[in-house]
Amino acid sequence: METKTEIRPVIPFTRIVFVVAALLAAIAGIQLYILTDHTGQFFAWTILNPLSAAFLGAGYWTGVALLLFSTAERAWANIRVAIVAVCTFAPLILVATLLNLGIFHFQVPDLNPRVAAWAWMIVYVSVPFLLAIVVLLQLRTPGGDPPRGTPLPTLLRFLIGANAIIGLLVGLILFLAPLMSSNLGALLTFWPWKLTALTAQTIGVGFLSLGTASLQFLRENSWRRGRVGTVPYVLIGLFQLIAIARYSQYFHWESPSAWLYLLYMLAIFGGGIYSTYAAWFQRSQTSLDVSH
Repeated sequence: METKTEIRPVIPFTRIVFVVAALLAAIAGIQLYILTDHTGQFFAWTILNPLSAAFLGAGYWTGVALLLFSTAERAWANIRVAIVAVCTFAPLILVATLLNLGIFHFQVPDLNPRVAAWAWMIVYVSVPFLLAIVVLLQLRTPGGDPPRGTPLPTLLRFLIGANAIIGLLVGLILFLAPLMSSNLGALLTFWPWKLTALTAQTIGVGFLSLGTASLQFLRENSWRRGRVGTVPYVLIGLFQLIAIARYSQYFHWESPSAWLYLLYMLAIFGGGIYSTYAAWFQRSQTSLDVSH
């Protein structure tokens, strides 16, 4: 029988990186989800369509929950879902930034947006390297994985797999479309609101992160190891549905994609509620907390 010393722990450096990242994500969430109509004054670049800003802000606040839940875990195996998500997100956001440097507020006269732009650049140049150090140090830390505990139901595995495929396909289309054609509008007519090249790519990164995290959840096949992602899953759907209600005039209700998007977010919200209950509140889960 494995003992606590045989389980690879979450090291202090990982916790520090996650807490700092959560603080930065919380600030970005305020800039984008609260100050949605004022990105020209308070954010790294101006986002004219508030639905895009709100989408990104919701993603950052979801990330805050994911990171903070992860800092409370003691076993490395229990935060690998989060690691995969952030290791997808941060490097690809840096790529999107470098491809669209002219849009950022690096040289605007106002101090607030200029500081925001340079802070954005510093963060996304630094974070991928910090994440690489986190993964290297964690993998070099002695120990193994705790028992998986209760596996995921077969039907839920199928739904998570479908969500992963959708996330990866949509994310790739959004991220690559600006690189494949100068006529961005023609390629992105399927989206339920108007996008620019940069917002398409950053939203695409959000979907790619969701897709890779879902694949890791399937790979772990364990409520215990994936539970850090269940509450954030609820928040994804909830925040996106609120954003649609808040800025419904920007949502292309006449488009079939609008209703597919709405259905998708409702499914994420409902699936997140079920997963949160199953992972955190069922007796079969809470009784097998071998990492604490």
